[in-house]
Amino acid sequence: MQPIAYNVRSETRLLSMEKPNELKQIIFGLIFLLSNKLQNLGNQITKEITLKQWLLLNMIAFHVKSKPNYNDIANSMGVSRQNIIKMVSILSRKGYLRVNISPNDHRSVEITLTLKSKTYFKDKNDLGNQLLEKIFLDFNFDDLNHLNEYLTQLKNNISYMIKEI
Repeated sequence: MQPIAYNVRSETRLLSMEKPNELKQIIFGLIFLLSNKLQNLGNQITKEITLKQWLLLNMIAFHVKSKPNYNDIANSMGVSRQNIIKMVSILSRKGYLRVNISPNDHRSVEITLTLKSKTYFKDKNDLGNQLLEKIFLDFNFDDLNHLNEYLTQLKNNISYMIKEI
């Protein structure tokens, strides 16, 4: 069988196809490394807000509900409601979000983007596109489609495991 080559910290190792668990461990570790590196890179670029806050604003901007509540956003992001309440509170104080009592259910809130957050997205659009171009520099369209499929499958597997617990 052909060994599989991979690169970690510019060191290439060969893996035997007879050791799939080793490859799974490497991929598992790389996911964490990528997450940390993306968060650090994003925090350096976004400056005014953290990358997680930026993600939250995007989740609200593209949510199926035009005015999602805390639970809607928490479910979309896969984090706790308390975590969302804290982030929304910070972003609200910074002027990026508006939180209003729902007219349909006074126990619930509606969270909307403000003009400041819309302006922020507009101003950062070119920078964001440049970042994506650099991150996915050597990926063609088929590579991106496959990566999307694989990452979606991983997300689905993890979501299923969480429901089982």
